[in-house]
Amino acid sequence: MKATKTLICLLSLLLLFLSAGAGFHPAFAKEKRMRIIIHDRHTVIPKNEKVENVVVIGNNATVGGYVKTAVIVINGNLNIRKSADIRGSVFVLGGNIKQQPGARVTEHVLSINMNRGNCDVTDSL
Repeated sequence: MKATKTLICLLSLLLLFLSAGAGFHPAFAKEKRMRIIIHDRHTVIPKNEKVENVVVIGNNATVGGYVKTAVIVINGNLNIRKSADIRGSVFVLGGNIKQQPGARVTEHVLSINMNRGNCDVTDSL
């Protein structure tokens, strides 16, 4: 029962986090539409690639390119390379974030990791 309540709390936090960030990124009619990446396997956004969002579930992600809105990794680790330019928020649930010096992230970086019954929450801007 306690695990279910914790999961519901974390999912509510995720939805709140995503909905709060959505209001700060207005879409412009003249913008070229970018891809939204949703994977359940190791995902790499190379240096010269531009995407709207990255969502990876159950695996790791590496970002070296441009992400317009958000990077979300659930049950995996995130590696942010020095060439990365993430203009939105970063959220990792159940994994770790490794950010190389020189990488650009313009909004919050939030990591929630539950190990051995402890809940570690890291938030930075």
